[in-house]
Amino acid sequence: LGYVGRANPAAEAAEEDEEYHYFLPEMEGKSGLENVLDRQLRGVAGGRVLRVDVSGYRRDDMGQQEAKPGSDVQLAIDVKVQKVVEDALGNVPGSAVIVDPRNGDVIAMASSPGFDPNAFIPSISARDWDALASNEDKPLLNRAISEHYAPGSTFKPVTLMASLGSGRLHAESIFNCPGHFDLGRTVFRCWYHAGHGDLALTESLQYSCNVYLFHSALECGPEAVQAMARECGFGRQTDISLDFERPGLVPDGAWKRAARRD
Repeated sequence: LGYVGRANPAAEAAEEDEEYHYFLPEMEGKSGLENVLDRQLRGVAGGRVLRVDVSGYRRDDMGQQEAKPGSDVQLAIDVKVQKVVEDALGNVPGSAVIVDPRNGDVIAMASSPGFDPNAFIPSISARDWDALASNEDKPLLNRAISEHYAPGSTFKPVTLMASLGSGRLHAESIFNCPGHFDLGRTVFRCWYHAGHGDLALTESLQYSCNVYLFHSALECGPEAVQAMARECGFGRQTDISLDFERPGLVPDGAWKRAARRD
């Protein structure tokens, strides 16, 4: 959600090409949705201009401006689901995002550990800022949109779609899982060390078999997997309109040569 703080009158005057006249600036969104949706949420402050003399005598009423309320914004966030997610994370560093696959609505988004946004209103003390900035768990970092994580087993459908699209893999294709996969001198383990035995495609998804996915990736080659990943949105920003969103990474040959020189 973010937080609000005192507006910068100089910046607003430059933006609106006008000057403030003895005006205490209003609060404005500084972070998160409060910042992104500030124009819709804040509205327009009302005011009345009076002319008084040095003794305080009111000489003239020069006019007034009626206040205009800001608009309401309805989010897709489900507060009950959000609470479950935050309780599950606790203070363990990590993040969780729950998205409605039918329309992309974000039902819950949490980053842990967090911080109290009220500490920033109207401005944060140097002591509190130093405590947050020096915290090794990085509470100021929104891990849901600003951090990189390996996708793990959630990437398996992408690999299978790439293999199916290449025509090198079919629903009836069977591979054997002995619990490991040997590639050169490297041994990759399946999560089920005893091995799943012979599996078809649907069974590989049912049991989330690592070895089957290794075989399917080799069938179509890395370029097909990279292309499918990009078609699914990996490697680019979601344009969720939150601060500091970072795109993901789809590693390719050029990335490997630069990052894995050893």
